Amino acid sequence: MNLLKLKQLATVSAVALGFAAFMPSTAWSAAFDMDDDTVTVNVTAAVDNTADFATTPVDFETIGVTSDAADTADLVMDPATGAITDDLGAGVGGPGEAHIVSDDDAGTAGTAALTNALPNSQVFVYYASPTNLTDGTAPDLTLEVINDDLATPGSFTSTGAVQVVGIGTTDVAGSLSWNIGGTISTVATAAPYETGAYTGSFEVQLTY
Repeated sequence: MNLLKLKQLATVSAVALGFAAFMPSTAWSAAFDMDDDTVTVNVTAAVDNTADFATTPVDFETIGVTSDAADTADLVMDPATGAITDDLGAGVGGPGEAHIVSDDDAGTAGTAALTNALPNSQVFVYYASPTNLTDGTAPDLTLEVINDDLATPGSFTSTGAVQVVGIGTTDVAGSLSWNIGGTISTVATAAPYETGAYTGSFEVQLTY
């Protein structure tokens, strides 16, 4: 689990304003003349622009992949449920033979949790810098789409680098959580996908 410290637009979180009433007080350290003396009053504020952010991986779990020199196939994970939609292609040996299939039609959606943030505040979520899934040998699996299940869903599509900003609102405790899914795809190649553990990544930026 990754734990990040975030910064947001500077916001005064507490203000203490102290002043003296125009009457004698033993708390004063100097004599006060009502006719012509002035008193300096300090104004203070404690600014805390940090929050905690934790994530878990998006895991497509065990899949089967067949490549084709002229065809690609997509595997789609629903961010809300982790359910996976297979791409069976047209079958090995025929046109459009590339396919990518989940062993059990379910993966594990990633999770994101923002805590200790400002309460009842809108949070804007951006996804960027996807890296393809690789086991160190060619070919890679393309991280085609990153998406979430925020109240206003956000996404990033690698083709054309299309960014859709996700929007959610923290609760009274300053917390907001959501799930992350996406789409991975094969590349058009005659080279086979080797058995192994494939890993990619992407970045998340939050502002509020």
